[in-house]
Amino acid sequence: QFAGHNFHQTDIISHECSPCIVWRNTRESTAACQDAARLAIDAVRTYVQGIFVSMVEEAAMSRLSMPCPPDRHADFAPLEASLQYTFRDKALLSTALTHSSWANENGCDRHNERLEFLGDAVLEVHISQGLYERFPAEREGGMTRLRSRLVSEAKLAELARGLNLGHYLHLGRGEEAQGGRERPALLADAMEAVLGAVYLDGGHDEAARLV
Repeated sequence: QFAGHNFHQTDIISHECSPCIVWRNTRESTAACQDAARLAIDAVRTYVQGIFVSMVEEAAMSRLSMPCPPDRHADFAPLEASLQYTFRDKALLSTALTHSSWANENGCDRHNERLEFLGDAVLEVHISQGLYERFPAEREGGMTRLRSRLVSEAKLAELARGLNLGHYLHLGRGEEAQGGRERPALLADAMEAVLGAVYLDGGHDEAARLV
């Protein structure tokens, strides 16, 4: 408040022109003392701004020092064995297994929603291609119904349970308390995110094999 206040020159005098500023409602002042007062105000403003910048930088460094998503790469070996795929970029798999609730609680800007979006598209195109090749006489409507059953939330959640995917998820405290590791919608989303991560890490062929 002191640094940001717009004091009038007539409000400021110096006590014997020393660095100590005395605020009075008076018109008695000299140019030299007014200059000293301005310098004092500028010094305080700079000091306050410096404290604020330091706090922001400290907060930013604190976030950078925290693993985001958490570093649990050593836990992924059984999952990779079940997938029959070993990630070159373990951070991709960690992100695929990080729910937005964990990211929000820990000030992290990476979670699995973008990978889920990508995995959904990868899954749809590969399932569509498989149906097209396997059922040459099937009409569009029939293939659409078949695809819907294959990529349904229930089916994806079933696949995720078969991989024990819930065990590897990074969840926020609230989601954990509500049984998120077993929630079908959450498991289905994680399954799609893992597929998206495989696509980015290993390419089209590895994703197609997994599908």
